[in-house]
Amino acid sequence: MKHLAERYRFFREHAGGVVGQSAVVAMHLARAEARAEELGLRWDHEPEREPWDGDCPAPEYNRTVYVYDPNDPGGCWLASLGQVGVNLYEDPYLRVCAAELFAEVLSEPVYRPGKPGARCETSRRPWHHVGELHEAGAVRAEGPDVHTTGEK
Repeated sequence: MKHLAERYRFFREHAGGVVGQSAVVAMHLARAEARAEELGLRWDHEPEREPWDGDCPAPEYNRTVYVYDPNDPGGCWLASLGQVGVNLYEDPYLRVCAAELFAEVLSEPVYRPGKPGARCETSRRPWHHVGELHEAGAVRAEGPDVHTTGEK
């Protein structure tokens, strides 16, 4: 387990932020990542299904970053962020995105570690249509951002 100071230094260097607030943001992300690790939550990234939609040239990698509970038998993502453009496959910014997602998940009162489908946005099953997942009871829609994905 990484020490909180090590996490803080990483996020201070890579997360950016508003002048005068970057230290606060770095500590917030460091604490969220540490708490997520304590709970056994994980993160990963995979190719974005949609073509690059940024207002700058396409990066080398267009990724979707997601966080999940590996103990959830439903295999659902807890949160995700798409259209993350990076030029390195293991770019540090991917970890920053994951920490932001951990902070989001941990701040929500609906999330209960180890409870299947606590906040199921999508499934890690290969390329299912949202309607099929709803029929199977694998997805609970919580707004217009519900989407599907595939295995890495």
